[in-house]
Amino acid sequence: MENIVLEFDKRKIEIEEILEHIDYYCNKANEALELYSCKNLKESRLIFKDLRNKLKLEYNYYKKVSISKVIRKSNVYMIYKKEIANAYVKQNRPNSNDNLSSNLYDIYSYMGYARVCISELIN
Repeated sequence: MENIVLEFDKRKIEIEEILEHIDYYCNKANEALELYSCKNLKESRLIFKDLRNKLKLEYNYYKKVSISKVIRKSNVYMIYKKEIANAYVKQNRPNSNDNLSSNLYDIYSYMGYARVCISELIN
């Protein structure tokens, strides 16, 4: 993942780059879930914290009015923005190890759903 934030307002973002971002989130969340299941909470939490920071950067960028106007012009962009928002804002107690597994699964699930929806649009 070369660029953390996809700057939809500054350049044309290709679907391949969006799918690369989605795959990054899914793969990292899955890796953290595997670490969690092996009782490696420290490493799992580090990955989650990194994912959460990246989601926050994207979420805050995409919620700007000027960016929203550009995003509304593309169904693919809208799906991506919506699932980034879901993956970020729907986390419960992100600083608690009690919810770590659930929050990681949510990232995996929302971003996986984005991939399915986008794949259906382009095929």
